[in-house]
Amino acid sequence: MYTEYLGANYHWEIRKLLGAGDTLCPDSIIDAEYNIGAMKMIMTQKMKDVTRIDSEEKFQKLSKAARYYLTAVICVALKSRTAVAPYNTSKYRRDWDKIREKCLSKAEKIISSLRA
Repeated sequence: MYTEYLGANYHWEIRKLLGAGDTLCPDSIIDAEYNIGAMKMIMTQKMKDVTRIDSEEKFQKLSKAARYYLTAVICVALKSRTAVAPYNTSKYRRDWDKIREKCLSKAEKIISSLRA
């Protein structure tokens, strides 16, 4: 649904970052209006100091940062989802806060590089 902005295989890439399959994290969660909206809000705030995206390389970096931010947002949803049946088993258990922090950190580094 957001392929032009997030990249051709963004569902797969986000699941890979999460270490989750499509059973736990279907496309509908990744494309949920609230998750996409939260990612857009974060990106809007972080991009205030970025003056221009004037090359394909910069656009690809921006797209990657957006995927990291979206993954961080989805971690919050999955933390809730894995707290109740049928997903509260060891098969689905992850340290969602650690994954979220890691993704936020990577996104921040990318955005910082776009400011330079």
